[in-house]
Amino acid sequence: MSMPGANAPLVFELAPDAEIIAGPWWEHPTDSRYDGITTGLLLLQGLEHGPVGQALSLWSEACLEQIRNLAPPTVPWLESDQEVLTKVLAGWDEADGDLEILKLDHDTFCGIPSADGTPPPEALIDHWMMSAKTRPGRRGPDWPPPEHLRRR
Repeated sequence: MSMPGANAPLVFELAPDAEIIAGPWWEHPTDSRYDGITTGLLLLQGLEHGPVGQALSLWSEACLEQIRNLAPPTVPWLESDQEVLTKVLAGWDEADGDLEILKLDHDTFCGIPSADGTPPPEALIDHWMMSAKTRPGRRGPDWPPPEHLRRR
C-alpha cells in the first residue's frame, strides 16, 4: 500500500487473495488503552467463510450481545461499534486464520471537519460523525452541513 499525499487519490495495493481489515487508527494522546480502529473509511477484503468473514460474524455477535446486555461504558465517550470491532481485532487468534490488520493514518482517512464544516487539508476521507448529529447539544440541529457546503 502506498500512502497518498494530502488530497491525493486513495491508493491501495493489496494482494488479491489477502484477508484484510483496514481502517483509520486513532491513538489516544495519553492512554493507549483507548487506541483503536475508527470509522470514516473501513476496508474489508476477504472470503465470506475466511478470516474476514469470521471477524465480521464475531463483530456482529459482539454488537448484538452488547445491545442485549448493556454494560457500563468502557471508554470516556459514547461507546459504539468501533470499540467493539477494536476488541474483536485485539482478541484475534492466529488459529482463527491469517488476518492482516492495516492501521491507516487517522488524520488522512478520518478527517473530522471543523465546526463550520471545513475538512482538514490532509484528509482524504471526510468523516461527519453521526454521533455529533444525534448527541444532544453537540453540534446543533444543522449538523452535518448541507452537501453543497461540504464539497470542495
